Amino acid sequence: MTTKSEERMASVTTALCIALSAVPAYAQSADSADAAIFAFDWISFLIAMAIVFVLYGAAALATQSNRHGQSGWNPLVITAGRFGRGSLSRLQVFYFTMIVIGLLTYILVATRKLDGLSADVLMLLGISAVGAAGGQVVATTRKRLSSQNWAWLMQKKWINESIERKSKPVSTRDLVTADDQFDIYKFQMLAFSLIVGVALIGAAFKDGLTLEKFTLSASMLGVLGLSQVVYLGGKAISPPTNEDLNTALNNVRRLEVEFIKAVSDKWEAVPPRAEEVDTKDKKMDKAIATATTEYNEYLTAAENAARLVQERIGALKPTNNTAPSLPHVIPIPE
Repeated sequence: MTTKSEERMASVTTALCIALSAVPAYAQSADSADAAIFAFDWISFLIAMAIVFVLYGAAALATQSNRHGQSGWNPLVITAGRFGRGSLSRLQVFYFTMIVIGLLTYILVATRKLDGLSADVLMLLGISAVGAAGGQVVATTRKRLSSQNWAWLMQKKWINESIERKSKPVSTRDLVTADDQFDIYKFQMLAFSLIVGVALIGAAFKDGLTLEKFTLSASMLGVLGLSQVVYLGGKAISPPTNEDLNTALNNVRRLEVEFIKAVSDKWEAVPPRAEEVDTKDKKMDKAIATATTEYNEYLTAAENAARLVQERIGALKPTNNTAPSLPHVIPIPE
């Protein structure tokens, strides 16, 4: 379980990254365009930091503490993914955004001009945003159980609540692990993001308090873009958690409908005698005898799906209830 010290470490790490904008500014002297003089403005810095922390506080207050009691002031909680785990791609967007806001505010107060952003800064923000959005799509499509299948499992009493990933406290380990194993793709993206963030801060002061001149080499932009592609590719090709189960359950529900329809059609043509369906057991036996082929196809698929469910949740034994439902197919006599 994540300790409070880990939460404080994560908060301090983010604060230090943001506070790097305190790097002394250098302005060109009147004597030489190449000479630089120390021109750090504490007032501008304090105002910029105040704006950054106000916005950070707004994000923290808008984030509720998670179910494990971890505070919304934890940057990992603020940027947590859909399933409550630490999200590197979302933290990357937050990291670059706060740096740019801090720098723009400092420049505005110090120079009385609202500085523009270079194409490379926009590219940097865009790459991280695309990575975050892509990661969210992959996580949702590959890890989420569809609502129809969840309802069907609840109806069959194969599950009690959910078979999604177990909730765990958010941790700094989430930034470099996937499925509790070290993820080299995440590590690569984290390392390059930290380096580029520091470079962005340093370049703003070196270039005379401006972000319009900030450039990254084509190779560095390529590395950042490639790390995002590799990261998303790694998520996409990782073993699916519920995608295979969704497919299996969709097939089971389809075969159940086909079985019910076959029984209904045949009983409509030749209705069974009342004594043949006067109990649930007799009704099911008669239905199976009526549509044996459809029932066997359904049962095989249901047993396979039941084993998948059992692998996800471990203790329960859904194979105890694999019988199909027979709604509205000749009601049982009272």
